[in-house]
Amino acid sequence: MDASWKAPTDNVGIGTLLVAEAMAMWSAVQQLYRLYYTNVFFLSDCLRLINTLYCMAKGRRDQDICQVAKDIKAVATKSNFNFRHVPRKLIDVIDKLAKDARISNRPYVITWLNS
Repeated sequence: MDASWKAPTDNVGIGTLLVAEAMAMWSAVQQLYRLYYTNVFFLSDCLRLINTLYCMAKGRRDQDICQVAKDIKAVATKSNFNFRHVPRKLIDVIDKLAKDARISNRPYVITWLNS
């Protein structure tokens, strides 16, 4: 999962990169939940988002994405979804897909990568 960011002069409707990452995660969680997937690991290079998701239970919250993080965790708990931080270099294909979706004005891209 990755969000692609446009320059502040572009009309994106999202305030910060953190919010963009949270909204991309929320969209991915919703899609897989609707498709009845379970036991999914979501990978993100956004350490702040991953930390926020795991700190929700401990009472620590990032106010920028507090409500979205609560929504993500509520759905994730139902389907045994997990979240892991990985360095950007390990998900460069995902980053490219997110950027391609932004450039072509698609809200998201779903693709299956063959190993």
